[in-house]
Amino acid sequence: MSRNRDQTNKPAPDRQRGVFERPRGSGKWWVRYADASGRIHREKVGSKSSAREVYQLRKTQIRQGKYFPELIWNPGPTFAEVMDDFIKTREARWKAAAEWKRLGSKLKLQFNGRIRHLSRAEIQRWVDLRAAQVKPGTVNRSLTLLKSCLQNAVANGVLNENPARFVKKLPEHNERMRYLSADEESRLFDELPEKYHPLFHVALLTGLRRGEIFGLEWRDLDFENGFLTVRDPKEGKTKRLPISEHVRSLLLAVPRDGVRVFPWNAHNFERRVFLSAVRHAEIQDFRFHDARHTFASRLAMAGVDLLTIGKLMGHSGTRMTERYAHLCQSHLRSAVEKLTGTTTDTAKSEDQESQWAVQVSNLRPPACKADALPLS
Repeated sequence: MSRNRDQTNKPAPDRQRGVFERPRGSGKWWVRYADASGRIHREKVGSKSSAREVYQLRKTQIRQGKYFPELIWNPGPTFAEVMDDFIKTREARWKAAAEWKRLGSKLKLQFNGRIRHLSRAEIQRWVDLRAAQVKPGTVNRSLTLLKSCLQNAVANGVLNENPARFVKKLPEHNERMRYLSADEESRLFDELPEKYHPLFHVALLTGLRRGEIFGLEWRDLDFENGFLTVRDPKEGKTKRLPISEHVRSLLLAVPRDGVRVFPWNAHNFERRVFLSAVRHAEIQDFRFHDARHTFASRLAMAGVDLLTIGKLMGHSGTRMTERYAHLCQSHLRSAVEKLTGTTTDTAKSEDQESQWAVQVSNLRPPACKADALPLS
């Protein structure tokens, strides 16, 4: 009797009607349902969560009279197949094709079923899970690729609608502002192998991005006029930037061993050489890209206006440049101090009026007659 009572009190297994795994332990889930005529249908879906969603979807379609078996038995391509086709047609246009292909491979592992079974809920769960594991920018890059791929599938008739359309990107806080102090710079150069000194000097004195520096070719340097050309930059338009005499002399001293000025692999240099030197110099939280922030920060502290800084940095707008505004405070204060000793009285003396009248008349073009300018 007690034995039967124990069996009765055992918790029921976590099962859902119409959803089952076959073979057991394989991770491959199926759905089973009856259509309006009572005919039984089975579909192989993929993950358990997807199977639950497909089951509910089929029941809703049958109830609303929108169930069309011919579409189901021709399930279309897998997500992996669609992603491969999308990358193949786009990679020639991508600057960072290797990175996008790497992200695409990870997405294919995550969404391994038929693309028609991919739902907004499944994508949102993935975003929420990744948000707890990595930085928002990392999630957003993968989500950008996913959205583009699915929108392309809609355009090609593979999908009726984009399930990722209303999945929102995560807010990013990228206002990083780390720059080298003079002491840190000295320690870093002490640890950095000497053959890399010209490269890092150029980074500090031009504000170029890592890819722009390592992509520099000898044909891009105009030593005679003191300019360098950055081809295919992040902003999209080729830019021509001035270089100082110091940078010019540094580049002239670099041996010409090939087409590129700095013929090393950018990723390997930062990981194996640069970050190693940063650790040995006991400098905290500094990356190669922060040399760009150092360049802009030093310009701001030297009193250079933000518009000029933005042009030298290649910013397409003012938002990115405004992060350096607080470093210009002393420069702004000195500008305000120039007003010291001037009057704020708007009443003008006759002498002042006569002086201004002379100044205005001097600015008037000779061919311009006074009676030709209406005063009222």
